[in-house]
Amino acid sequence: MTASWDGTAKIHSRKDDGSWELTATLPHKTAGASAIFSIDGCHVLTTSDKTVKIHSQKDDGSWEEKDVIPHDGVVMSATFNADGSYVVTASLDGKAKIYGKSADGSWEENTIIEHRLIVNSASFSLDGRHVVTASDDGTLKIYGLKANGSWAEKTTFLHTGLVTSATFSPDGLHIVTTASYRKTVKIIGQQDDGTWSEKATIAHDDWISSATFNADGSQVVTSSRDGIVKITELRRNHSWSAVSE
Repeated sequence: MTASWDGTAKIHSRKDDGSWELTATLPHKTAGASAIFSIDGCHVLTTSDKTVKIHSQKDDGSWEEKDVIPHDGVVMSATFNADGSYVVTASLDGKAKIYGKSADGSWEENTIIEHRLIVNSASFSLDGRHVVTASDDGTLKIYGLKANGSWAEKTTFLHTGLVTSATFSPDGLHIVTTASYRKTVKIIGQQDDGTWSEKATIAHDDWISSATFNADGSQVVTSSRDGIVKITELRRNHSWSAVSE
């Protein structure tokens, strides 16, 4: 699948002889489209300017537009959860929107997560049961999926500076956050009772460049403009401590 500045996304499929053929062109009204598949390959998200479109594949292999998610500002990101049943968007209008797929295949607005300033990122945990948003207002918000399919706010954390990213560990039990022009990374963890609390702060002598989990979520590696890379590890007593730098 490709996205183009002509305002379209194009889906190509592999033929039996190994070549590729154009099977669908998904239009937007404005240029600058981006596109992403759901993991099962049955749905596509396209973003352009202030809108996100959800497309689904029909039984005959063709594609149809199922819904449009509108924002009042440019869309920063849009992504599916793991099973393709929910979509979360992030926008310059200070909102993240969660849409859910109904039994009849239609999509409906489920929840709007509001911040005072730009929402830089919104992402699902790997199991699809939590969403975390990061905003220029200096906060990140964690929402959880309820048994009835709705979403409820779990907590809001204050992070000094503009929060540029918040990422779940692969097991969904921890979140690592970064903030613009700041020298610290925060690790937030889920308690046995489902609540969330700050677990660790990783300090550098200059602005943070990146912070990511390893494959099993037991380590966080951070890099900074101070020229130092730090690895922080989750111990058996559930604390985090530096193992290398």
